[in-house]
Amino acid sequence: MSPGATVDNSDFHIGILCALPLESRAVRGIFDEIDGFDNDSHFTRASTDTGSYTAGKIGPHSVVLGHLPGMGLVDTANFAQRFLSSFAKLQLVLLVGVCGGSPRDDKCHEIRLGDVIIGTRAIKSDLGRLYQDGLQSRGGKEDTLGRQSPEIRGFINKLESYKHPLRETTARYLSQLLAKPEFQMSLYPGSDKDKLFNHNYLHKHYDSKVCQCKHPSKSCDAARETLCNQLGCDSQHLIQRNRLQSQVLNSPALHFGTMASRDAVIKYADYREYMFRKEKAIGFDMESAGLWEYLPTVIVKGVCDYADSHKNNLWQDYAAASAAACTRAVLDLWDRSPEQSIASQATHPTTQFNNSMNTNVVNQSQIANLSNFTLNF
Repeated sequence: MSPGATVDNSDFHIGILCALPLESRAVRGIFDEIDGFDNDSHFTRASTDTGSYTAGKIGPHSVVLGHLPGMGLVDTANFAQRFLSSFAKLQLVLLVGVCGGSPRDDKCHEIRLGDVIIGTRAIKSDLGRLYQDGLQSRGGKEDTLGRQSPEIRGFINKLESYKHPLRETTARYLSQLLAKPEFQMSLYPGSDKDKLFNHNYLHKHYDSKVCQCKHPSKSCDAARETLCNQLGCDSQHLIQRNRLQSQVLNSPALHFGTMASRDAVIKYADYREYMFRKEKAIGFDMESAGLWEYLPTVIVKGVCDYADSHKNNLWQDYAAASAAACTRAVLDLWDRSPEQSIASQATHPTTQFNNSMNTNVVNQSQIANLSNFTLNF
């Protein structure tokens, strides 16, 4: 995209949506060019569109990044409809950010913090009736989200067939991203910080006789805001993870499966286990189901917690960076339409993300060395 050029909205065939500032910050890090900084190009919002956007180039693609007003299904669905009013030619929209994760996928592969989940479907996990033994979904047609288009389903299948090279490319882009000075706070927190507790071991004061923690199934506000090492969570209740025992630090693994969405942050391991058993849900967020029926969506989320009461924010920046790096790798595999190819040839985009980083690449072992509940159904 040359300085002074203008971009008609019809040139944008790819969109990215993020709900949190830390997510959009990570995504901006994979752009080669950003409008208003690297050039003078612009776009025009529809008169009914109040959304906030960042536009630019990722490789050969003209991409618009939409900044959601916040988390939640309703806000996301409303934004999606306004998004289309300004960018009607979108062929692919990636929902990128962080999520809670199951400790394993439906193939019994371990999921650890910092791994990336690519959603094969999205479900609304708050539709149903709550009984003593769990939430029973109603299962009617009105509660079931539709399927994505054949083009998007085929693309997700393509990504899964390229799973191993996609993981390698993700690791390379992640190293490049984390080598940037502004991403030093997003480095890998360390395998010793990746702690999975038994699902029935709650994050609470176990010796209290005065606060809410005295009740077997409750915890107080103070306990919820305290980190495990400060609260004294018993390491005897930790579950050993095989991947974390390895002497070689692996790159983030990629997992394909169901993303469950509801208008609540999940901090309840029993609910996580229930949704895995019933729906094979391996990821938990507050946005995916809000987009699924409105946009040609691919979900790319980095796992920042295990959706249990021990959840904290320590892994969010690294997980967001992992998701952003995977997004860049995913776009490498997107087949451009003829009109996109013509536009790309006309603008001759540079690849600043790759070229600027070649002399300063950080591998995964170096990354490791640099850093050393309440749910209302």
